[in-house]
Amino acid sequence: MYLITRLKYIQRFTNNVQKKALSKYYFSTYSQQAQASEDNKTAAPNLERFWKASTVESCDEGFKVKIDTRYLKTTKGTPLIFSKNQEICAALVAAEWESQKKTISAHSLPLTSIVFRSVDGMSTQDERTKITNDLIKYFKTDTILFQNDYPEKLVDLQAKCWAPIIDWANEKFQVQINVFTSLFNTVQNKNAVDKLLEYSNGFSPLKLAALVEGRISVEEAAKAARIEAISQSKYWGSFENAHEMDEALLTRDLGAISCSLIES
Repeated sequence: MYLITRLKYIQRFTNNVQKKALSKYYFSTYSQQAQASEDNKTAAPNLERFWKASTVESCDEGFKVKIDTRYLKTTKGTPLIFSKNQEICAALVAAEWESQKKTISAHSLPLTSIVFRSVDGMSTQDERTKITNDLIKYFKTDTILFQNDYPEKLVDLQAKCWAPIIDWANEKFQVQINVFTSLFNTVQNKNAVDKLLEYSNGFSPLKLAALVEGRISVEEAAKAARIEAISQSKYWGSFENAHEMDEALLTRDLGAISCSLIES
């Protein structure tokens, strides 16, 4: 559900959330300044790893992630507490911090970013309603609903990767989502918009932050999000390492989304 919308939403918030979270924890602990990249003064700074170990500890409410002697907090300073059925998610967040090397980039904690966002920006129903009202606007112009009738390879990928998702949504919500091959007269079915909005308004904070329904696998989602690049590479070839790196990063981020909702 909302495949391309979900990717846009994640990409829009991930950099700022992770950079602020890391910077706040880093500065409050050691009062040091992060240095901007020498190659690009406007790039997000890389921070040096400042902890020795990250672990999970149980508490009355559930579980906490501990960074050395301090418990992990969100960007706004809210103590991060996982419920009793989120032990796996807590362990994965701890593992994400433990896996960091000498320096940490702004993109290296995707699961932490999702969890932070669910606590800091989606804890109240009013906040979640505002977000879903904004997100539904993207649904009306979602890339998956604007399809080409050429070249043949792209048309084939659309049929294999996109059509099953749309068919599933139509059946699940008993609607008819309009698909367009032109940028003109693109009015979306109001019933579909209303039902998707109503459904997403019932999401928990974490599910809304992840914005995932679980209809397809991580690998299938990564392929569906890249069909235009895949199609073009068949004609023009691919840049060595570049396309593989893009796919790996996308798969990693989608994997983090999927892992955020694992319950034990």
